[in-house]
Amino acid sequence: MALLLFGNCMTSFLCLLMFCLKLLKATFRHYDIADLIEERSVPIVHPALHSSLLHPGESEAIQLAQQLNLPLLIEETAGRTVAQSLGIHISGIAGQIIKAFRLGLITRNDALTMLAELLHAGRINRKIYNALMVVIA
Repeated sequence: MALLLFGNCMTSFLCLLMFCLKLLKATFRHYDIADLIEERSVPIVHPALHSSLLHPGESEAIQLAQQLNLPLLIEETAGRTVAQSLGIHISGIAGQIIKAFRLGLITRNDALTMLAELLHAGRINRKIYNALMVVIA
């Protein structure tokens, strides 16, 4: 699974992400479960992934999802379009909130709050928000 965020906060987010990955690896080593993390080099082989519309990390995430036949957590429209055209099952953060709600991992109120935060942050539009409200109701 890959999570990609782009925009003005990209540099700060990447620094935070790198810190979280280091912390996660240290925790896994501490509990002797470090073999749950695997790092791979991903050669880009599909021509559609060489598009100037895609960030290199986005291309790698799509390529890896295709190679391993895994779903992909991705937000960017161009990346979602390419991934879908390659037959990759995709989801975004809103989809993961709905999934967590359906599985009983979060409450209805938690789901509503999280989706409202995505709407106010501009991560989802009003049309998607309204459709998701119907799902949660």
